Amino acid sequence: MSSLLGVFLGLASAIVWGSGDFFGGRAALKASQYQALLLTGVAGWLALLGLMLVFGESLPAGQNVIWALVAGLGGSLGLLSLYHGLSLGNSAIVAPTSAVTSAAVSVIYGSLRDGLPNSSKLIGFLLGLLGIWFVAQSSNSNSQNIGEGQAPSKKPSTSPLIFALLAGLGFGLFFVFIAQVESPAVFAPLVVSRLAIIVVAIGLLIIQRQPIPNPLRNPAGVVAGLFDVGGNVLFLFAKQYARFDVASVLASLYPASTVLLSWLILKERLSKTQVLGLFICLAAVGLISI
Repeated sequence: MSSLLGVFLGLASAIVWGSGDFFGGRAALKASQYQALLLTGVAGWLALLGLMLVFGESLPAGQNVIWALVAGLGGSLGLLSLYHGLSLGNSAIVAPTSAVTSAAVSVIYGSLRDGLPNSSKLIGFLLGLLGIWFVAQSSNSNSQNIGEGQAPSKKPSTSPLIFALLAGLGFGLFFVFIAQVESPAVFAPLVVSRLAIIVVAIGLLIIQRQPIPNPLRNPAGVVAGLFDVGGNVLFLFAKQYARFDVASVLASLYPASTVLLSWLILKERLSKTQVLGLFICLAAVGLISI
């Protein structure tokens, strides 16, 4: 029953996280990724702080603070890269690729800590690489969307795949580092890690000389922050009832809800190659979780 609860919480984390990523991508369309990061960071931090006070948790001490802060830095890299990648307009590339990458980081860490995974996890990892290849091929073959009144560019300066890989690396590092926090508390470590995200966002805004965003003008950023911390909390609960790699990989199923929302709300079209790559990536994540 304990492991089944862990699987349920891991899947719930994926659903909530994917919804947050969708709204984060929308927030990055109305503002820069740095402004979107600050909006989501502050909204999530305030929610976590309130929960920490309600449940009477204490802030972590000693090396636990360091692990939580480093996890926050990894999360900053993941969110920045993901928001920018989603703002480029193709969630079917960014979301699955980042998910498989984060799952791969978790599997590698779990292999070093607990030994090599079983054969199904290894097969899932290979399928994940194949799925990324199909999704990337779709990215290269699709024509660029040109808005009305805009001149076509000769070649995109950056690829969504690059930001997808960076996002996956950041999320994978978040999984690994937040798991190092030895504390029965759930909300308090996330308060510390979320504070690191806020500091990074403010620093980037100062460097880029961008103004502090108004949450009333970009409510999607606030919604994304609440969903994101919801996914974080569910993941921390999941890893208490299931193996670390199982909880991490199940949480990496978040592209399913991101792409589904993009299809339902934005009417985003998916090519046959993208659909194939998406299903291969999701099948890979499922095999890795067995």
